Amino acid sequence: MFAFSLPFFFVLVFTTTTTTAQPYKPTDIFFLNCGSSTPSSSSSEPRWDGDEHSNFVPSNTLTSSFSSTPDCLDASVPKIPYSTARIFKTSSFTYTFPVSQGPKFLRLHFYPATYSDLDTQQSFFSVSSNGYTLLTNFSAFLTLSFLRSRTKATDARVVKEFLIYVKDTQILNVTFTPSHNSYAFINGIEIVSMPENLYFNANTPKYVDMQTSPHIDSETALENIYRLNMGGGSISANNDTGMYRSWDQDNNYLHGNITGLRPVTNNSIMYTTGTPNYTAPEPVYQTQRSMGKQSDKYYLSWILPVDSGFYYILRLHFCNIIPQYTKAGQVIFMIFFNRQTAEQEVDLSYWTQHSGYPVFKDYIVFVNDPDGSRMLCARPVRIHGLPNEEVSLAHWGKFCYEKGTLHNIIDPELRGVIAPECLRRFGEVAVSCLKEQRSERPAMDEVVWGLEFAMELQEAAEKTVGGVVSENQEPLLPMQGEATNITDDDVVTGSTPTRNGTSSISSSYEGFKSETVSSEIQKPAGR
Repeated sequence: MFAFSLPFFFVLVFTTTTTTAQPYKPTDIFFLNCGSSTPSSSSSEPRWDGDEHSNFVPSNTLTSSFSSTPDCLDASVPKIPYSTARIFKTSSFTYTFPVSQGPKFLRLHFYPATYSDLDTQQSFFSVSSNGYTLLTNFSAFLTLSFLRSRTKATDARVVKEFLIYVKDTQILNVTFTPSHNSYAFINGIEIVSMPENLYFNANTPKYVDMQTSPHIDSETALENIYRLNMGGGSISANNDTGMYRSWDQDNNYLHGNITGLRPVTNNSIMYTTGTPNYTAPEPVYQTQRSMGKQSDKYYLSWILPVDSGFYYILRLHFCNIIPQYTKAGQVIFMIFFNRQTAEQEVDLSYWTQHSGYPVFKDYIVFVNDPDGSRMLCARPVRIHGLPNEEVSLAHWGKFCYEKGTLHNIIDPELRGVIAPECLRRFGEVAVSCLKEQRSERPAMDEVVWGLEFAMELQEAAEKTVGGVVSENQEPLLPMQGEATNITDDDVVTGSTPTRNGTSSISSSYEGFKSETVSSEIQKPAGR
């Protein structure tokens, strides 16, 4: 979970001349209705073109994929593009879009349903674009289930939004690759250009509780996780500033019973060169959550579920729309992310020119496991610049597990604290989640059970004299099979007992399944 607190107000995006000009006009815009052979009605906005006979698909489209329709369409889901889908079962399939150089939004639309009587539990696939791995072993069905359980979401669709900088090749490829014995599907693809410095090469963000972090430039791909309109209603893609971004309400993410005040103004927003009119639509700045004169008594807090082990960029939007707050010292507040202080004392009068003038601030945070159960190594999942075998934490962890040297990668603070049996069990859980074959990976409830069991082993060891390893002693971890010919690009998995055709982590319980999302994708490796 990712928590942040504010005693005043803001708008969140996960990731100057006063003017009322028209919004941004994208230089590249594609809306592709996958699985369809006809365009959407000319009266609809935007217009979606079918991919069946388009120039964006390969010549062997009819033999390498097929179109299908869902068994039913939920009332919450628009007919276009979710009433058709393109299915890929045997091999990779690549869409190719000619675009200009510069940053682009890439949005992938998924409606998890039954297509052509295919088993929904057999839908796992990867998605890559221009050398970046965006999704790995992705299941739209599991993702929707997670979102509904953690965020109170009622939508029946999944939209993945990525930000990719297209270089001088002026081509944006999107490749879908089914996992072994699985199928991939896609309902719709959007590509929309954006202003050059809106997200990439923008003003240097503030690092929270760290000295350095990744630089967001043309070598980096991003995924948008949340885009919330604080205190206001949802804003549809058609009501954005020309980039078709959707803005959700913040109601489902508020923590506790404190919701604050919700001032509203109908006055025009005075955009500036520092915050141009395409930065966010006016309704974002015309509504807010405020603590009013009670801001010194309690906080406004939001809880956003995210994956640990990644860097996250937070863009906070501010605009003073309360007429009586016009002087310095009247609007002062602090900002916290995960109990870390991002701003000790903000006086909004120093950030904005006057009432009605918007401003935004960017922050970068690194999120560790908040429960302290899955982050034993105290490092990001990827660190470029290390020896090849150590760049990926997953690769390095499997390598050490197979060699029986898992203790070499744990956080030094935990050496002498974690019991060998607990560490071994954590290793078994992690390695089982990284199995190449989906059928060999366990279910999420089994993952939770395994981690709880590891904690029980730790607690039992702490009650036993000598049960925890001393700082000068290395825990003895058994070799999990013979690891031979291990290279930088391959890790030999050890022997694992099986039962009824499924893998098990040990002879005492069965294996685990894992799905991970990233907010910041550096270089081609991604997720």
